[in-house]
Amino acid sequence: MTIDALFSAPSDLDDHGSLLSRAASEFLYFVVPVTLLWILLNTRQLSRLSVPLLDPIEKDRKPTLTAQEAEFWSLLPSSLGDDVVALSAEQHYVRVYTIRGQTLVLFAFSRAVGAVLRFEGLQVHRSHWVRLKHVVDLSGTTRGLRCRLSNGINVPVSRGNVATLRQRLDARRHTSIADSIDLEAAGSRAAHS
Repeated sequence: MTIDALFSAPSDLDDHGSLLSRAASEFLYFVVPVTLLWILLNTRQLSRLSVPLLDPIEKDRKPTLTAQEAEFWSLLPSSLGDDVVALSAEQHYVRVYTIRGQTLVLFAFSRAVGAVLRFEGLQVHRSHWVRLKHVVDLSGTTRGLRCRLSNGINVPVSRGNVATLRQRLDARRHTSIADSIDLEAAGSRAAHS
């Protein structure tokens, strides 16, 4: 219709209304129903798309997951969240501890450690990985050192990893102390201004 109106004589345009109103009516009668039909036919596929919801703080930082990470995270129940505390190998399974609980998944321990590399952590034993921010205390001797974690579990530390763990925890502690000193200094500067 609109194409016919473009090539018709000016007197015909006056009889049928303006070109703009005819284009709008064709749009409403054709494009809208076709779009709604397409959405209806593709609802199943559209519902399978997963859009990650980001916290307001993390909007600028959009994590991109490797295939290994995506496979690992897909095995975890969403109710556990993603704040991993520790991983422990149990034969062919990995027990994943988060601040909300724990679960056992069929996944190779070495691959699970590879899937949590974005977190600052350390494999402290052949069958245990811990996230450093959740290490609360170290107890025992060098021959039998154990990590107490924020969720209450105790994880053994192998003799070969004691020095590395202490060094990483000290570096983390000094960074945290330096950050808090910087924040205090910034606060006192703001108070004096």
